Amino acid sequence: MKKLFAISTLFLLFSCEITQEVHFNNDKSGKYSMSVDMSEIASMQQKNTEVIDTTIVVADFIEKNKDTIAKLSNKEQEAIKLLEGFSFKVKNDSITTKFGFDYNFKDLQELNSMYKKIKSIEDFDKLYSKKKQTNYNNDALENLSKLFTYKFKGNNFYINAMPEYFKKLSNNLSIPNLSQMMKFKFIYTFDREVKKIDNKNVKILYNQKGIEIDVNLEDMMNNPEMFNTKIKLK
Repeated sequence: MKKLFAISTLFLLFSCEITQEVHFNNDKSGKYSMSVDMSEIASMQQKNTEVIDTTIVVADFIEKNKDTIAKLSNKEQEAIKLLEGFSFKVKNDSITTKFGFDYNFKDLQELNSMYKKIKSIEDFDKLYSKKKQTNYNNDALENLSKLFTYKFKGNNFYINAMPEYFKKLSNNLSIPNLSQMMKFKFIYTFDREVKKIDNKNVKILYNQKGIEIDVNLEDMMNNPEMFNTKIKLK
């Protein structure tokens, strides 16, 4: 179990598919999900690979370990408290290698500051693995959560790219000859149907209630503006 969060750092070394999905309710609350699928490398693992199929509800973990957490510094306790609404999922065997997490946000302000919570994953990793130091590298996930800002205005929803964080993410994931193999999928869904989009790089989902953007790392870093999108909702 101590290898739980170590799995999530493998995407810094191998080709994979990273999916970021955001669902918006009509009141602008919603669910933020991120997953890293490294199943392509599963075939390169040894047959005695440790099998993991785990879901961690952080609120339950905090309650179960409240005495231990009470002994941490105030700063560490505050960092872990930020993750209270998170659920982490890990699956690893000879065929599948996936890591992901979900979080229900209350409004756009909380969504646009998601990186503050993601920064705390490293502190949680130390507590969960019972180690004072960790090899977990949080920078890539944190910068990934900073790539865009979001805004609603009337029936319109706007996705705005933040080029400076694309550059930082590129530095996190810079691997010779692998930039085209590392794939990203960004999905945004709504309780209402999409009426119109102004971006040719975006496709509307089959049920008309969302959009999807698929891109590899190289194209994504060369042209962050490709993500700037205005979505008109019904």
